[in-house]
Amino acid sequence: MGVSGRFSPLAPGTMQEAQHQFLVQPWDKESPIMAISGEVTADLILLRGMAEALALEPAPALRPMDEENWATYLHLIQEGIQSGKLRKAVAARFRLANRTRSVFDAFLEAEKNYPDAMVSLVYLPAFGLWLGASPEILIQPHTGAWKTVSMAGTLASTAAKWTEKEMEENLATQQFIEEILGQAGATVLEESATETILAGQLEHLVKEYRFRLSEEKIETLVQQLHPTPAVGGLPRSSALSYIQKNEGDTRCLFAGWLGFSHSNQPHLWVNIRCCRLFADAAVLYAGAGINTKSIPADEWEETHAKMNTIGICI
Repeated sequence: MGVSGRFSPLAPGTMQEAQHQFLVQPWDKESPIMAISGEVTADLILLRGMAEALALEPAPALRPMDEENWATYLHLIQEGIQSGKLRKAVAARFRLANRTRSVFDAFLEAEKNYPDAMVSLVYLPAFGLWLGASPEILIQPHTGAWKTVSMAGTLASTAAKWTEKEMEENLATQQFIEEILGQAGATVLEESATETILAGQLEHLVKEYRFRLSEEKIETLVQQLHPTPAVGGLPRSSALSYIQKNEGDTRCLFAGWLGFSHSNQPHLWVNIRCCRLFADAAVLYAGAGINTKSIPADEWEETHAKMNTIGICI
């Protein structure tokens, strides 16, 4: 399905005013939430025409981080952890890739490959055209209550085994979510065990939380959750400072969130496994949770595998 209309920034506290809208929050949580309210359609011919009519700009001259600078970045994070300034931080990078499919065919390919993901194709004048296939729920209605997840810790090979490094990554996110839910006054009804899910060719550690909270408090909860330690770090302010210093303003919509609100109930996903599409190329994004047990070469390969999740679709 698709929604056509004009995106507009939302004032705080207005996320759930419209009955049906698509919502986008950039990585920078100081940026306003963008909302589109319009006609919903499942007409693939119409949607293809809309997608292919976009006049995409040529890819800019970008300088992706190389492996040497990546290692330096990760060592800085690890020094911060050892000094007590950080518990973990999520380092991210991007790379350029050629496109072989049309815009809409890339979207259909992502839908085919990742039927359980939130597959999205979103155009914002300030951010361009983004394609994503996110497996990570931020919040959504679930059996008369709400659901969120702690999704942190990744294996690029199903033959590999979970280590203390990945377990610590997920535990940090679990503790953060539980603290935020408690501060919001949520009643936790059910917690799952920490389980392994397969998303594309990657395995992830996931723990689900089902909780009860009044609808008028949900927008505040979303603002408190973003960005979670799964894409930011802990303590959050310190981790975001490391990210800003070493990555600059490169994330844009990557690691923000997006989704739709239906009948005043938001269904939102963290915007990972995504790329920005240009006329002749794409910029692929991925991040990795870093702690003292992280090995830069392994994290480099992990981010490469994450980029390939959407890269094979374009």
